[in-house]
Amino acid sequence: MSYGSLRAVHGASLTVGAGEAVAVIGSNGAGKTSLLRGVMGLASRAGRVAFNGRSIAGLRTHEIRRAGIGYVPEGRELFPGLSVREEMLLGGRLLGRAERDRKFAEVFALFPRLRERQGQITRTLSGGEQQMVAIARVLMGNPALLLMDEPSLGLAPVIQDAVYAALDTLRRSAGIPMLLVEQNAYRALGLCSRAYVLELGAITREGESRALLDDPAIQSAYLGQA
Repeated sequence: MSYGSLRAVHGASLTVGAGEAVAVIGSNGAGKTSLLRGVMGLASRAGRVAFNGRSIAGLRTHEIRRAGIGYVPEGRELFPGLSVREEMLLGGRLLGRAERDRKFAEVFALFPRLRERQGQITRTLSGGEQQMVAIARVLMGNPALLLMDEPSLGLAPVIQDAVYAALDTLRRSAGIPMLLVEQNAYRALGLCSRAYVLELGAITREGESRALLDDPAIQSAYLGQA
């Protein structure tokens, strides 16, 4: 993946299986965001990008979304003048009314706080509530694969707990496959079964999350342990 002549990601090969949650961990500037933006067609890319056996390398972002890939970007990118419900309606705009109502019920069960805040303008919400809205908006579109960029960024630990508990519920009950990029390696490895380590735009390690959590080199570099 590149921006003009600058190559942000190179030599990265990874897969996400059905019902699987996979993490990409790495330091700030490693290329994690560029990796997801490349998948979504938001950055120039070379090589092969496939979803359900079909190449999506030539598709535009809205076509990739319609193919079934949902993307929660870093920074949430909400519309500040819209209410929580209006944001969610954007995500479910292609659904019929009955299906949309069912999705509202599902997402509100996952994030009860949004049911209480559904009439509130998003710019007046806390950072954690805004993150919930960003995830909820994508879930309204029934994604077959969920890409998430730094979902814990800037959130207090108790709000991180709530967000990650919801993601764990999605993983366990709905079986939605996830590709999660995080600088907070401990959170990501705790949720996901497998992980890749991205350094300077290249994948340097991969393996089961438990093995990476127990690896002294990973502990030292990403978990704040000597």
